[in-house]
Amino acid sequence: MSDRLLSVSTVFSLFLFLTGFNTPVLAQGGILEEVIVTAQKREESIQDVGIAITAFSGAQLDAFGFTNSTELTAFTPGAHMSGNSAGHTQQFTIRGATQNDFNDLAEAPNAVYIDEGYQAAGQAQLFASFDMDRVEILKGPQGTLFGRNATGGLVHYITRKPTEETEAYGDMVYGKYDQVRFEGAVSGALSENIKARVSGFYRRHDPILKNIFTPEDLPPTPLYLAVPFTPNGGPPRGPLNGSLSGQDDLWTDDQYSIRGQVLIEPNEDLEILLKGQYAKSTLASGPYQNGATIGEYDDQHRRVNSLLSNHRTNPNSCEALIVGTKQCLPGGEVFDFDLDDYRPAPDTDLFGYRDVDGGEGLTTSTDHTVADFDTTETYGFTGKLTWDMDWATLVLVSNYADQEKIRTLDVNSGPAPQFVVTSDSVVDWVTQEVRLEGETDRMRWIAGFYYLNIDGEFSQNLGDTVGGINVFGASPPPNGAGVSNLFLEGSLDAFLKTQSYSLFGQVDYDLTERLELNVGWRGIIEEKDYEFYSNLFINTDDRWTESLRRGGTPIASLLPDHIEDTSDFLWSGKVQLNYSHSNNLLLYAGVNRGVKAGSCNAPVLTFLTPEQYCFDEEVLLAYEIGLKSTIWDGKARINAAAYYYDYSDYQAFQFVGTSGAVFNADSESLGFEVEIVTNPVDNLDLLFGIAYIDPKVKDLSIAPGVLRDVEPSFTPEVQFNALGRYTWPDSILGGSLALQVDGNYASSAFHNINNFDADRMPDYWLGNASLTWISADEHWEVGGFIDNFSDTRNMNIGFSLPFVCGCDEQSYGYPRMYGARVRYNHF
Repeated sequence: MSDRLLSVSTVFSLFLFLTGFNTPVLAQGGILEEVIVTAQKREESIQDVGIAITAFSGAQLDAFGFTNSTELTAFTPGAHMSGNSAGHTQQFTIRGATQNDFNDLAEAPNAVYIDEGYQAAGQAQLFASFDMDRVEILKGPQGTLFGRNATGGLVHYITRKPTEETEAYGDMVYGKYDQVRFEGAVSGALSENIKARVSGFYRRHDPILKNIFTPEDLPPTPLYLAVPFTPNGGPPRGPLNGSLSGQDDLWTDDQYSIRGQVLIEPNEDLEILLKGQYAKSTLASGPYQNGATIGEYDDQHRRVNSLLSNHRTNPNSCEALIVGTKQCLPGGEVFDFDLDDYRPAPDTDLFGYRDVDGGEGLTTSTDHTVADFDTTETYGFTGKLTWDMDWATLVLVSNYADQEKIRTLDVNSGPAPQFVVTSDSVVDWVTQEVRLEGETDRMRWIAGFYYLNIDGEFSQNLGDTVGGINVFGASPPPNGAGVSNLFLEGSLDAFLKTQSYSLFGQVDYDLTERLELNVGWRGIIEEKDYEFYSNLFINTDDRWTESLRRGGTPIASLLPDHIEDTSDFLWSGKVQLNYSHSNNLLLYAGVNRGVKAGSCNAPVLTFLTPEQYCFDEEVLLAYEIGLKSTIWDGKARINAAAYYYDYSDYQAFQFVGTSGAVFNADSESLGFEVEIVTNPVDNLDLLFGIAYIDPKVKDLSIAPGVLRDVEPSFTPEVQFNALGRYTWPDSILGGSLALQVDGNYASSAFHNINNFDADRMPDYWLGNASLTWISADEHWEVGGFIDNFSDTRNMNIGFSLPFVCGCDEQSYGYPRMYGARVRYNHF
C-alpha cells in the first residue's frame, strides 16, 4: 500500500511544481471562460471549489453534440458508463463506484440530480439532455450536502431558466439511419414579475442492427423433447418455432420530451421557480448480440472461469470444460436438452449458432425481438423557493417524479427459442429539502432538513419461449412440470417502500486569509418495507410478465416469500483544508465519510438465504488531495486530484444463476485524475483529461467456497480524452468557421465483477469531428459531423451466460454516424 501511495504522491508533486510559480491573468474567451458551479449549494467559480469537478457549459454540451445524459462520461476523467438491457438502461460509474443491477428498485451508487431534484430510479439516470445551462460531475463522496447515495460522486444537470428578454432557438439534425433530432426553446417575460420558458426535444432513427432470422436458423428439436414423453404424458415434440411475438430489427430510437418553467419574482428578495417535465421513449428490444462462451469447472463442479469459445480454447467442441484443460466436463450443460457433452462446433453457442459477422458487424439472428415495445415514461414536477431574509437565505426545494418502464428480451440473443426475460415497473418518489444559507466576514454556513419517499413495484420473469425449448414445462419434477408442450415462466413481484429523513450542515471557516477549514455532517434515518414473492405461471405471451401485479394466477410457488422491514441510522461527514497559494492556485486535502443505504435483492430464480435478501449499507472513507491552477498568463488551467478509497461493505452486484444480487464485500481503490484546458494561441482551444485507478474488491465469492480479489465492473484502469477546436473568426463565408476534433480512450474493463476471462471488454479508441459555420450576427449555425469516424465497435455491456446458452449477451456502442445540423437563434 505504501508503494501505491508513494507513486501517486510523486505524480501529484510534479503537478504542484508545474503550477506553483505563475502569476496569470484572466483568459479570454474559448473553453477557458469562467465556469460557475453550485457544488456547495452556492454559486462559485469552479477554480475556487476544493472538489474534483468536471463541468460542461451549455455551449460546450452543444459543441460535443451530447444529447443523452450519460454521453459526457467519455470526456470526464474517472467516470464511465454501466448498464443493462443492451444500453436501454445506463448508469454512471465514478471512481469504481458502479452497479448494473437490473432490479428497478435498486438505487445507483452515484446520485443524479436535475435542478436539485434527486432521480431515485436507476433508469432515471438515462434521459434526453437538452436546453441545459450546464452539467457538474462531482467526484468523491458528496453525501454531506446532497442527500442521497453519493458515495462515488454526483452528476447535477441544471437546465436553462426563464429569461427577461425574449429569446428562442431551434436546432435540427438529420443523419445516417434517417436520424432526425430536434431541440428548441422559447423564453421571455409574461409580465413584470413573471417569466416563462418552454423547451422540447425529439429524436428517432431507423434500426441499426438488422435481424436476419429465418426458420432455417432454428436448431433441431433437442433429443430430450424428440423422444416419446413419459413423465406426465404427451407426444414427442415436432419442430421448434421462433417466438410468436416477432423477429423485428433492433437498435431503434424514438423519444421525445417537453419541459415548462415559470419564474415568479414578487420582489427583489423572493423567487419562486416552478417546473414540469414529461418524457417518453419507445424502442425495439435491446440490441444484444450472441458471443460464444464456455464455462470452466473445478473438481467440485463449481464454475470458476469462463472463456470465449473458439477453436483455440475449445478444440473438442465441448459444452463445458474441466478447468485448466481442454477436456469436456462430463454431463456438459443441461439447458440445451441434448443429453450430451458437446456443442455443434467450437465457436458456436450450445445450439450451433455463430454470429456470421461477429461483434464487428451489424447483423444478427435472434428469434424474439419486438419493435416499438420497450417503453419508459416519466413525468415530474419541481418547485424551488428562494427567500433572502438579510441575515440568511431560506431555500425550499420540492420534487415529485413517476416512472413506468416495460422491457422484453431474448435471453440468448440468438435463434434458439430458449428463454425470454421481461419486466415492468412503476417507481415514484417525493423529495423535500429545506435549508438556510448564510455568511459572515470569515464564515459561510448551510444547514437543513431533507426528506425522501420512494414507492416502487417491480415484476420480472424468466420464461420458456412459447413453441420453443420449454425448459420449465418439460423438465421432470420437481424442477419442472414434465409436460412436453407446456410453456411456463418463473416470475417475481417485489415491492419496496423507502422513507429517509436527514439533518445536514456544513461550515466553511477562514482560519487565515489563505487557509479555509470545511467541516460538514449529515445524519440519516432510513426506513424500508420490502415484500418479495416468487411464483410459476403459464406463459401465454412472450412479451409480457405474468405476475401477481398484473393479475396473473400462479400454478405453483418457486422461491420462498420474503418480507422484511429495516430501520437504520446512517451518517456521512467531511473535514477538509483549502489553501489559496495565490489567486490562481488552490490546494486542498480532506477526508470524507460517505454512505450508501442498504437495500434488497429481487432474484428471478437464484436461491438466496433469508439473510441475503437485504444487504447492508456501504461506508466509504475517502482521502483526497487536489489542486486547481490557472497558469501561463491565463492561457491554461490544470486541475488534478489524487485519492485513496477504503470501503466497508462495498455493494457488489453479481450476476448469479439466472439473475443478479448484491452482496457486501470490502474494497479499496487508489487513483488520480488530471484535466488540462488551454488556449495556446488565439482561436485554438485544447482540452486533455487522463484518469488512472487501481481498484480491488476483496474476497468476493465467485463460486461457493471460492474467494478472490477482483476489480469492480465497468472500471477501466486508464482513461484519456482530448479535444482540439480551431476557429477562423473571419471566414471567406462571412461569420466564423470552427473545426473540432475530439476523442477518448478507455482501457479494458470487465462487464461482470467475477472477472472471468470472457467477461473482459476490450480497450478502445473513439474519435469524432465536426465543422460548424456561425453567422456574423450569431443567429445561424450550420454544420456537419462524423461521430466515431473510425467505425470502432466498442463493447460496452455484457452478461455472462455460458451455462444457459454457451454464450454471452454483448452490446456495443454506436457505429460511425454522420449528419448535418442547422440551428437558428432568436434574441
